[in-house]
Amino acid sequence: MDIFDILKLILSCVIGILLFGNVVYPTVALLFRKKYYPCGKLRRKYAVMICARNEENVIGNLVDSLKFQDYPAELLDIYVLADNCDDFTAQVAASHGAEVFIRNDKTRVGKGFALNYLYAKIILKKGNEYDGFFIFDADNLLPADYVSKMNASFKGGNSVLTGIRNSKNFGDNWITAGYSIGWLFQTGLLNEGRKVLGIPCFVNGTGFLIGADVLRQSGGWNWFTLTEDCEFTVNCALNGVEIGICHDAEFYDEQPSSFIVSWKQRLRWTKGKYQMFKKYGFSVFKKIFSNRPHIFLDAFCNVVPSSLLILLSAVISVIELVIISPSLIAFASSVGMILIKSYVSMLFLGFLTVALWWRKIRATSLQKILLTLFYPIHLALYIPITFVAAFKRVEWTPIKHDVSISIKELSENKKTPTNV
Repeated sequence: MDIFDILKLILSCVIGILLFGNVVYPTVALLFRKKYYPCGKLRRKYAVMICARNEENVIGNLVDSLKFQDYPAELLDIYVLADNCDDFTAQVAASHGAEVFIRNDKTRVGKGFALNYLYAKIILKKGNEYDGFFIFDADNLLPADYVSKMNASFKGGNSVLTGIRNSKNFGDNWITAGYSIGWLFQTGLLNEGRKVLGIPCFVNGTGFLIGADVLRQSGGWNWFTLTEDCEFTVNCALNGVEIGICHDAEFYDEQPSSFIVSWKQRLRWTKGKYQMFKKYGFSVFKKIFSNRPHIFLDAFCNVVPSSLLILLSAVISVIELVIISPSLIAFASSVGMILIKSYVSMLFLGFLTVALWWRKIRATSLQKILLTLFYPIHLALYIPITFVAAFKRVEWTPIKHDVSISIKELSENKKTPTNV
C-alpha cells in the first residue's frame, strides 16, 4: 500500500463511522418502527417561546395557529420576544393575542441570547408556573392538534420532546426542496431510528418542548454558539437528559428560496459545528468509553465537521488520480464514476424520504419528483461551504420570511406552490 492508499483507508474508516447513522438509523426506523403510547390524559401548563426579528409578515399566522389549538387555552400561554426589530413585529404579535416583550441589544446577537432573555422575563413574571416550554420560530405553523399530541407523549420533568419538521414551501425551487427533504430525513428517519435503538434524539432549531426542570437546572437557556440547538442537544447527552420524538406531531416551517440566503445560513451552521467541536469534542469523545458508548458515539459523530473530512478525502483522491491516470480521459472517467456513485447514493436517500412523506409534502407530484433530483446537489454544497467556514468570520444574521399563509390555507391547498 502506498501513502495514498493508507490515507484513503484511514479517512474512509473515520468517515464511515461518522456517517454510519445515516444508513443505520433509517434502516432501523423502517424495519422496527416503535408504536407510541400516550402518557395519559394529564393536562399540563405550557409557555410558548417565540423569538422574532422583523417577522411582521408571518408572526400573526403562527400566533393564530397556537390560538386555534384544541388544547385548553388557559393551559397555553404565548410569549413573543421582538428582538432588535425595526418593523411592526411586536404590534402584530400583540394584536393576534400574544404577550410581547421587546429586546434591543446589538452586542449579544443571536437566538441563544434572545431565548435566554425571554425565559428570564417569563420566570420573573410567572415563577415556576409552567410544566414545560415550547420553542418555535416565527415562520412556523401548527396543525390544531399539535400541542395535544406533544402533551400526550410528554413525560414531564427532566425531558425534551421534538416533532416532525415539514415545510410550507417545498415546491418553490430546488433549494426549498433540498431543505425540506433534509428536515424530514433528520427529524423523521434519523430521530426515529435513534428512538428505536434507545439513543436520544436531536432537536433541530425549532418545534420542540423542554421540561421546565431542564431549563431550571441549567439556569435558563445557556447555549450561545451559532448552532444553539446542537449545543443544547449535546448538553442533554452529557447530562443524561433524554430527548424523545412524537412522530405524530408535525409542524410546518418556511425554507429559504434564495441561493445567497441559503449559503449564508448554512455557512453559519457549519461555523457553529466548528465551535461545537472545539468546545465539546474532547469531552464527548471521552464519554464514548463510559457505560453508555452508543449515546456518546452518536453525539460525537454530530459534533465532528464530517464535511471537512469528506473534502480532504476528495482532494487526496483527485491528487492520486492526477498522478496515476495515464491520460486526461482516464482521469475524467474516474472522477465521473466517483461523482455518479455519490449522486446515486444521496438521491436514493432523497427519494426514500419523499416517498415516505409523499402525501404530507405540500407540492405537486411533478415537483416532488423533479426537485428531488437536485437533492444531492443541495447536500454536496456543504463541501465548499465547509472549506469557506474554516477561514471566514461568520456571525449570526436573521433570515427574512415572506410566505404569509395561514394553517387553514395550508391544509386546504396542499399542492399549490407557496412562492408569494
